[in-house]
Amino acid sequence: MNLFLFIIINGSIFSIDGIGEDLSAFKTPFLGELNKAQIEFTISPEFDILNQGWDLRSIFWTNPFSFATKIPLGKGYTVALGNSERFNQAFDLYLEDELLDIHLVSKGGVEELHFQFNKTSRLTEIAFGGSYLFGGAQEIWDYHIGDYFTVDTFLYKYRGQVFYSGLKISLFSISYEGFGNLTMTKKRTDITLDIPERLSIGIAPEFKANKFNILFEHSFWTNYNSPYRFIINFSRRNIALSYLFNPWYLDGVQEHGLISSCVIPIKKIGFCILNLRSCMKTKDSLREFRIIPEFRLTLEEIFARRRK
Repeated sequence: MNLFLFIIINGSIFSIDGIGEDLSAFKTPFLGELNKAQIEFTISPEFDILNQGWDLRSIFWTNPFSFATKIPLGKGYTVALGNSERFNQAFDLYLEDELLDIHLVSKGGVEELHFQFNKTSRLTEIAFGGSYLFGGAQEIWDYHIGDYFTVDTFLYKYRGQVFYSGLKISLFSISYEGFGNLTMTKKRTDITLDIPERLSIGIAPEFKANKFNILFEHSFWTNYNSPYRFIINFSRRNIALSYLFNPWYLDGVQEHGLISSCVIPIKKIGFCILNLRSCMKTKDSLREFRIIPEFRLTLEEIFARRRK
């Protein structure tokens, strides 16, 4: 059966298998030295184009807000907490072949609420933390065969946790994430899913005003592929450019991406970061192009008394 596939709205087509799109790649626990408390808000609208041969479809949607706060405690100690999306399971697909039409809609995913504790000195940084994982997803399968149609609905609930740590010494860093699991409840049946262990090794040389950051990652999966991935970042003053190569845990899925960033100081308030992310995911002849303009606002010491 040769199925003609369209993506209709929101989410990656490749999220149809596994536990969704892994959004935790290239995240490390390092915060750097902070002198002021920070509250950070992020919003990131998304534009996607799916291409298979000459067939095109474009979509637009807006990701939820994410929130984070970082609080220095003095003598190099910092605590941080916030939320983010861990796995995205949202997609809307339409497939047809002769008399058979299938419409598949999925919404939801896995969120994480993270908390960490860092200690920074002149040349070193140590980080410990963990995340509480929660969320849910809903799938609706709508079949049409001639004049006959049927609808199946599946509901999933998730609960779990994962822990991480990291060490940075001068230009070198290493971080590890593991001891995690995710319990999926489906029709009163609990299934325990693996959260992959992840090892990240980085190096960050500097040449005058130019900074480079190279990060290598390896994820250890039990039931899926265990990919190697990397990201290379170049920054100069308030401008940065990154390239990433991200093979997925699903067979045949690869992702290439570019990220450009600009930091804009805001007097007496903090600063904002403007990111423009673009990436291409491929599997055989199927290609998905994604553009994400991200706006991140960081407020510093908003509860402190301002000096006149």
